Amino acid sequence: MSVETHRLITVPIERAVTGATISDGEHALCGRCRRSIGEGSPVSVYAYSMSDEHDITVARINCSDCAPDTIVHPTLGGTEWLVRGTLGLRSDVARQSHQLVFVPSEGAIDMAPPTVGSGSQEHQYQQQS
Repeated sequence: MSVETHRLITVPIERAVTGATISDGEHALCGRCRRSIGEGSPVSVYAYSMSDEHDITVARINCSDCAPDTIVHPTLGGTEWLVRGTLGLRSDVARQSHQLVFVPSEGAIDMAPPTVGSGSQEHQYQQQS
């Protein structure tokens, strides 16, 4: 007889989004201005996790010119983050394919907890040391 156990492992958001696939190819588009961005480009990603999920989804990427500094409209019931970094190129030699991946350069620049949402007070994120 086997017993299945589940453990919740907590890691900083920058570690959770490291290596997240941004594009199957060598270029992606900024989510706001639609400018082409590629390997080495400074970017900001918006990531979220809903309260009933354990996965973190990278939903949006912006070039450095369009990157927001704050989460303007937080979603009630979801934890949201803005993280800055660069794009890296991961290559699969056997398949002769490339993927753009996210490489964070600092911790979260803003975060909205699941208790903050539309219509509530402005949130203030202070990174813990």
